[in-house]
This record gives sequence, C-alpha cells and structure tokens, in this order.
Amino acid sequence: MGKLILTIGLGAFIMYMGIMIAFKERIDLIHDYHHRYVEEENKPLFCRLVGSGMMIAGIGFAGMGLLSNALGKQGYMISLGLLFLGILIAAITIVKFNAIHQVKDYAKKREQKK
Repeated sequence: MGKLILTIGLGAFIMYMGIMIAFKERIDLIHDYHHRYVEEENKPLFCRLVGSGMMIAGIGFAGMGLLSNALGKQGYMISLGLLFLGILIAAITIVKFNAIHQVKDYAKKREQKK
C-alpha cells in the first residue's frame, strides 16, 4: 500500500510540474542552464515539449503503482516504458534547443578571434 501511495503521489507531482511547464509556460521551473539559449519565439514550443515529456513520465511513474498491482510485471514494464519515453522526449527537446545556440555561440566566438 505504501508503494502505491508513494508512486501515485510522486507521479502526480511530476505531472503537475509538466502541466505548469507545458500549459502555463513556466520555463522558470526548468534549471536556468537548460533554457538559457532558447529564443523567445521558440519558448512556447520548448515548454510544450518538455512539459509533455514530464507529463508522460509522471503518468508512467504513477502507473508503476497502479498497473503493477493490477497487471503484475507487465503493468510495471508498461509504466517503466512510459517513464523512459517521457524522459527521452524532454531530454531530446532540451538538447535540440540548447545545442543549436551553443553551436552559434561557438561560431561567434571563433569569428571574434579572427
């Protein structure tokens, strides 16, 4: 019972954070390093993708308790898959949006040295 309450509670918190980022565009909830280079016009898309990834991860985390009780090992594996899918979506989004600007910054610094 304790595992069920813990996974549902943490999953709900992760989903809440995802909702705040995706729909309220609370980019300040993400560490400054990850969104420092995101251009203003890309911030809504960035927030939507990172927040969606967090919501999927939260559903997966909450499902670990619910589905593992209902379906056993298969339910746990489905939930684990959702958790990793959500993390993957958020991570790819962060890398994609940050990497573009890091390359541009590197090119600018290189030009200034010439």
